[in-house]
Amino acid sequence: MLEIRDLELEVNKKRITKPISFDIPCGELTCLSGPSGVGKTTLIRTIAGLHKAGSGTISVNGVCFVKDGKELVPCHLRKVGYAPQEPSLYPHMTVKENLSFFLRGLNLETQTKRIESVIEQLQITDKVDCYPHQLSGGQAQRVAIARAIVNDPQILLFDETLSGIHTELAIKVGQIILKMVSEKNIPGILVSHDLELTKKISPNTCVLNSQGLKRS
Repeated sequence: MLEIRDLELEVNKKRITKPISFDIPCGELTCLSGPSGVGKTTLIRTIAGLHKAGSGTISVNGVCFVKDGKELVPCHLRKVGYAPQEPSLYPHMTVKENLSFFLRGLNLETQTKRIESVIEQLQITDKVDCYPHQLSGGQAQRVAIARAIVNDPQILLFDETLSGIHTELAIKVGQIILKMVSEKNIPGILVSHDLELTKKISPNTCVLNSQGLKRS
């Protein structure tokens, strides 16, 4: 379970929201919407350990990442699967190489099994030997999602991952993410500015604004 208590988000030492508290149980994908600039990306990056919390507590499965605004677990030890808005794939690597890069330290057989599993679920098996410049926007996003998932994380975070994809494909990819979160029994957050889109993906939708976080 992801547990957030009295979390304050800051940018340039200026508080941008009132304290936020919420829980996301394992197996649930919560879609997070809200106006531009309100702090959705900051929230995701704070959970991932890429942005410092102003104050508050963040815990995942009983492990406290942040307590009273102080980092207890650095980002590289949090086992977070994070896909930012831009796919940011390594241009000189194939899809398979982009995925295996995050599996260094595992034996080749384990790497192969994990990669085959995620590319099959995301329906990009025919792109495994392609380079990023040979992929469409939607295909590149799915590779970014696969990269977030392949290392067996304990929480999944997606920041505007569905932006730039036409609605039909966005819903399809969102439902794949929903299924993965459920099957892996881990908490997940999908950020999107499109509230109507998120409602078509998951019944669990929240809206973030300057007053805090509210269930939609």
